[in-house]
Amino acid sequence: MELSKLNKLTDRQIVDALVKHDPAVTQWFFFKKSYPLFKAMYESFASQFARHGVLIEDVRELIQNIYLHVITPGASNVCALEGFSFRSTLLSWLKIVTKNFCTQAIKNKFEYESLEITNDDGDRISPHEPSLEIDGYSLALSDVVKIMNMVKVPRNRKILYVHYIEQMSSAQAAGELEMTVAAYENALSRAKKEFKELKQIHLK
Repeated sequence: MELSKLNKLTDRQIVDALVKHDPAVTQWFFFKKSYPLFKAMYESFASQFARHGVLIEDVRELIQNIYLHVITPGASNVCALEGFSFRSTLLSWLKIVTKNFCTQAIKNKFEYESLEITNDDGDRISPHEPSLEIDGYSLALSDVVKIMNMVKVPRNRKILYVHYIEQMSSAQAAGELEMTVAAYENALSRAKKEFKELKQIHLK
């Protein structure tokens, strides 16, 4: 669809197209029309993301998170966009949604950090927190995230995130990161080696 036609779409037409996963409207609305909003919001929260270890490293990642947040069906099989009432403009609604999402992401990280306790052996545990099986060890999710945030290279942190947290297959992760499967698996091997070394330091 031509840009001139996209710019003439009403909020209702945009929502209908987004719910139907129209690629042209989705790309235009999230990465062009709404980009200034997302950029300002990311800049507002970036320092807090870094301080609390929230894995949103740039504007593009924020946009991808918000897209999934508003388009993924909930328990009632209805996505947030379908619940938009049109009592405000779509951009005004999106600004509120994005601010709430960022605030909640930081709150969730803070709560994970606050929940951490130790058992009699000094191991980090929490009865309220999920754990992951990694290299034969059961690690609290907050520990996994903290160790990943100690990894220096952002690309390696992302690789570990899609592998350990999102538990993607090599093919899925390679597609997400725009890499070949072979390149992804080589990079994952290096990242896992660094993760293991950092884990030993973090869990001492």
